[in-house]
Amino acid sequence: MKKKMVAMLLVLSLMGTLAGCSASGGNAGDKAEQKNTDTAPTSGGDDKADSGMEFVYVTQDSANPYFIQVYDGFQSKCAELGIKTQILDSKYDVATQVSYVEDAVQRDVDGIMISPLDENALKTVVDQAKEKGIVVSAEAQPVSNAQIDGSLDEYNIGYAIGNAAAEWIKAEQGGKGRALILAQDDVEAVIRRGDGINDGILENAPEAEVVARQNASNTDLGMKVTESVLLAKPEVNVICACDDFTAIGAYEAVSAMQKIPDNFYIGGCDATDEGKEKMKVAFLTLGCKVNFYETEQMMEQFQTLGFDVVDFQEKADVYIVNTCTVTNMADRKSRQMLHRAKKKNPDSLVVAVGCYVESGEAKLEEDSAVDAFFSNREKEHMAERFVEQFHLTPKETQTMGSRHVEHERTRAYLKVQDGCNQFCTYCMIPYVRGKGKLVSMPEDEVISHVESLAKQGYKEVVLTGIHLSSYGVDFSDALNFVSLEGKPLLAVISKVAEIEGVERIRLGSLEPRIITESFAKELSAIKKVCPHFHLSLQSGCDTVLKRMNRHYTSAEYKEKVEILRKYFDYPAITTDVITGFPGETEEEFLITRKFLREIAFSDLHIFPYSPRRGTKAAAMTDQVDSQVKKHRSDLLIQDTKEYQKNYADAFLSKQEKVLFEEVVSYDGKEYLIGHNERYVKIGILASEAAEKGYGENEIHEVFVEHVLV
Repeated sequence: MKKKMVAMLLVLSLMGTLAGCSASGGNAGDKAEQKNTDTAPTSGGDDKADSGMEFVYVTQDSANPYFIQVYDGFQSKCAELGIKTQILDSKYDVATQVSYVEDAVQRDVDGIMISPLDENALKTVVDQAKEKGIVVSAEAQPVSNAQIDGSLDEYNIGYAIGNAAAEWIKAEQGGKGRALILAQDDVEAVIRRGDGINDGILENAPEAEVVARQNASNTDLGMKVTESVLLAKPEVNVICACDDFTAIGAYEAVSAMQKIPDNFYIGGCDATDEGKEKMKVAFLTLGCKVNFYETEQMMEQFQTLGFDVVDFQEKADVYIVNTCTVTNMADRKSRQMLHRAKKKNPDSLVVAVGCYVESGEAKLEEDSAVDAFFSNREKEHMAERFVEQFHLTPKETQTMGSRHVEHERTRAYLKVQDGCNQFCTYCMIPYVRGKGKLVSMPEDEVISHVESLAKQGYKEVVLTGIHLSSYGVDFSDALNFVSLEGKPLLAVISKVAEIEGVERIRLGSLEPRIITESFAKELSAIKKVCPHFHLSLQSGCDTVLKRMNRHYTSAEYKEKVEILRKYFDYPAITTDVITGFPGETEEEFLITRKFLREIAFSDLHIFPYSPRRGTKAAAMTDQVDSQVKKHRSDLLIQDTKEYQKNYADAFLSKQEKVLFEEVVSYDGKEYLIGHNERYVKIGILASEAAEKGYGENEIHEVFVEHVLV
């Protein structure tokens, strides 16, 4: 009897997850506010009852919003009966997941729910569980050839989406809505999900009508199909998509066609952050002017990734406190502000960054009000690291527009390219941006935007893109950016250089393969181009590069660096490195470390590998232990400090042209600071600057006495 009750409960708990898996849509013009959950709890229960039973949920990834909500449904149902629960995070590692299930079987728990990574790998241990009388249930898909007690079929997930739409139809349309269903027609699971949507609508709103069901599986198709259907069937006022990306495309199409915003419903599934309202981030800065300067840089980063920056007094999804630790009072103030943010919105992500993190990391680890913290060194790329840590993905766009970010009227970032089709094994970008679709801003639009920026007073323009080297591929018949030899990018850079008022052009990240003798020679002839190149690497070991699906070897990369150094005088070469990629041995890591030293970079951006659901790397079985990844990152970070200092010190006692940006306090003195062409931060005493008449947003040639690393 006990086991039967357990089986029934597990099935019920699975059904309880439907609310979390259902449509997250609402009125197209007025999206409903949603809870922003970052992590799942590790245990739960209800003090009102104690059954003496224990259930375990072995998830794929506890930071993924979808699985968070699955667990929430599971735990809440168990809590009703006082059943102890535990979540075990597999972190997308098959071997880890199998071992967690094995451990649960050894402990003779009463029930196990699994979100299978590999249903075949789980068969043996599930059979062992059944032999011991343990009830096993699988979320979303059954374990292959194993007898389990219950599973949540994709049909039921779809039914929940349809039911949510039906409730809106009854409440807002008197039960007579007209619906479009967007679902893949070549994937069995998604077909079942689409069938569930159909039945969920019609069974719960019998007077409604499903007027069309179309194949769509990404943002781009969601836009195109929705536009086509609405032109043919303008009576449609409900759209249900089988995933959030498709729903986003539908929303963009509805908005562009100016449909009545208060009379339209769009629903998606999977509870991804892309499916939610654009996230709001608020900043508070404590301490010195350097902190204020760096806060503005972080604001730019988050704006570039699609966040709305709001006042700290407003309700936000993310609160970032740039802390200070110069005194005990500063420590206390930092803690107070972090707690104030969490109190303002308990569902928010509260982030500490800066000096207090450096001194009080241990305290922050124990502080329930703080969800994440980043050191001063991490400020430069904090937004990217934040997005990685919480498995968020910036809101995508398939159209190019005026997308620039400014800093004190000195530097503007203009995004001229979107999308990537390189399909590195660790990266989600090709999948979330239209499955490899490339979009470039037309040359005349680039020129128009830059002319506007120049008139506003910007001296420096940074041309950026998701894969900048692919600029212009979509304009030509070329198969890829390599065959184009960088000509479209060179052409647009040359045109930008002709614009009066623009004194510097800086480039975003480049793929090594775009660097050829002809490309570098022509680029060096454009005198406004800054000799500062971020050349993507990721690993200095060929075997790791191959597993990453990077399309070059370390020797080829070194050759590209040598070409740049041939045509540019002492260029700044920076790069990204991933530590602890699946299968990375100690020997492979040491090869990378040696290679980085040989290249003598001016700066490195170090990222411990983080699995992303749906990528090939996430499914690799030889995942590296997190502590090993951290140790390797720490070693490279120490090396980076040396590289930064060696490169910056080379400019001491030299004449350099500096674009001055702001007066800051540094080591007890006031400095007017800015960057030279190679992006080395240089300062002169504010008193000296005042005597010479130097001001912000001005370029002056100075004798370098102070570099800031």
